[in-house]
Amino acid sequence: MQKLYLLPRTKDKLPPSPPLSFHVDAGVGLQVVVVDANDNSPQFERSSYNVAVSESSAVGTSLLRLHAHDPDLGHNGAVIYRLLAASSPASQHQQHHQQQHQQQDQQDAVPFSVDNLTGVVSVIAPLDFEQHQTYQLTAVPAHLLY
Repeated sequence: MQKLYLLPRTKDKLPPSPPLSFHVDAGVGLQVVVVDANDNSPQFERSSYNVAVSESSAVGTSLLRLHAHDPDLGHNGAVIYRLLAASSPASQHQQHHQQQHQQQDQQDAVPFSVDNLTGVVSVIAPLDFEQHQTYQLTAVPAHLLY
């Protein structure tokens, strides 16, 4: 935060008039505080994260913590985390199943979530290696809106 101090002075520019006897000493201190604008986007510290997890991991297991930085100051620099999209390579069983049934919303099928304030990615549903060996998750940092 930068501070700028101004001391304004009044100065009358009146047309000439008969001399008056008065004293003008009107000064008031004024402090102008320049606050940081929310003009930077949060960025992850790393370009990608990789983690291995056992299919026997319990629901609630924390896998990793994402961390993004926003150079804005104060609440303008606060970051939240979201999972946008997820995908997993389909097994042959899944491909056959998808041909017979309408595909479910992909986000609902992903057994992971991110805590929007802490960035901790956790297991939220049982894992099955035979169904899914790999998940590709896309996480995004965003501004915390007040």
